[in-house]
Amino acid sequence: MSFTCSDAISLALTENWLDETLDSVQVLTWGTNFLRRIVKKDFWAAKTQVFNGSLADTWYALPADFIRSIEIQEANGVIAKRSYSIRNGQIKFAISGSYTLLYIQYPTVLATITTAVPLPDAFLYPMSEYMVFKFYNMENDDKDRKDRALEYESRYKESLRNIYENIEVSNRIEVTIDVYS
Repeated sequence: MSFTCSDAISLALTENWLDETLDSVQVLTWGTNFLRRIVKKDFWAAKTQVFNGSLADTWYALPADFIRSIEIQEANGVIAKRSYSIRNGQIKFAISGSYTLLYIQYPTVLATITTAVPLPDAFLYPMSEYMVFKFYNMENDDKDRKDRALEYESRYKESLRNIYENIEVSNRIEVTIDVYS
């Protein structure tokens, strides 16, 4: 199951963390910021890139959204170990052949408030708390708002800490969540 920025705001309104509707542009900005800057890279989505008929010792451009590799498989499904080099946005293989690169991609900007956020559902609460924090943090001259901002900043950070302690991330980016144990 996935969630959206709209779901995060609905949660905040349902829980009475907010008493007014937020601007969609701000929600998108905060949602994208949460995804790209707040959440650890280990939880970003994985993607594949196929390199068909690659020649040995020839550099090929990596995808523009490449962050780090998870694994590289040869055409026969065998994991390629030490038979490739990655440098300066390029990859080369020691042996000619076809390869599939599984990699972590840099998250794209969320297009709309109904765009699925590419994170496990466990991140809905901290994203919602983060957006509430950002809302209350807009006006620093109001002591009550500043106090609420600090409260929600603490809440989203604690929620993330709990998730990170209870989620296992394997080297293949399969995520297992056991938040309530």
